Amino acid sequence: MIFYGGKPAGTQHRNHCPNCLTSLHLDNEPGDRAADCGGQMEPVAVWVRKGGEWAIIHRCRLCGKLTSNRIAA
Repeated sequence: MIFYGGKPAGTQHRNHCPNCLTSLHLDNEPGDRAADCGGQMEPVAVWVRKGGEWAIIHRCRLCGKLTSNRIAA
């Protein structure tokens, strides 16, 4: 587990596989579940947001959309 400032980094909610980090293209905007694509979102990068929170950059294998998703602790 990754820690930042004595606390586990990331969120308790996960929208990606804990093993391969793959997700599904379900949202046009975070949480709206309005995407018609449904493709697999493959992890292509990791970055640290301001404040130390880690995030995964996903790219959809079908339409190519890039998104940033918080990493679960």
